[in-house]
Amino acid sequence: MNRTWAVAGLLAALLLPTLAPAAGTATIEAGPEGKRKRAMLEYRGDQLRLETQVRDGLPVVLLQRDGSLYILANDLVLDAEQAMALLGQQVPIPTVGPLDFSRFIALEPTPRTELHAGIGGKVYLLRYADRAGEARAEEMVMSTDPRAVELSRALLAVGDTLRRSTEVPAVPDEARLRAALQGQGVLRFGRDFRVLALSAQSPPPARFELPSMPLRFPSFEGFGR
Repeated sequence: MNRTWAVAGLLAALLLPTLAPAAGTATIEAGPEGKRKRAMLEYRGDQLRLETQVRDGLPVVLLQRDGSLYILANDLVLDAEQAMALLGQQVPIPTVGPLDFSRFIALEPTPRTELHAGIGGKVYLLRYADRAGEARAEEMVMSTDPRAVELSRALLAVGDTLRRSTEVPAVPDEARLRAALQGQGVLRFGRDFRVLALSAQSPPPARFELPSMPLRFPSFEGFGR
């Protein structure tokens, strides 16, 4: 999974899923220093459209609708599971949080606040253990603004769909982290994710239509046995 976008949805996928249907548009920036990319997100209910570019400037769209994920590239529509198998790390997967999260330790408030996309948020320090058992700490900017919460909820839906389609295992200790987040939205995570623009304007339904039927490639599993 591409770290450029996999740094963006673990925490979003842990937010309480009982919120009202989300709708809005956002611009986010994600990825490690030197490899950061921007993406435009549009979301409406359980539908989401993410536009970005991969290597060589190729525009790519990730589209979620009807409980499935699709990749649109060069006028082709691919099922996301097959696209990940074919394109691997070039597939943009939006997430918000540490890739190597294994165990929640604490979410500590600080006296600082920050402004992102015109929305004020409180700075927290997330303490956690990585998969090797090493203690880590990273700043998070959280907000109770409905726009921030709805954006994180939209990313939640993508994370859930990705888990179902690729059989990604549940995150260890996620219940404790979910309780600590208390349904807030993420505006920034360390240097790897931040929200640049955010609006509650609902995109038109046509933005979530597939331009053609998805291509289906034959499976070569077991070939030659």
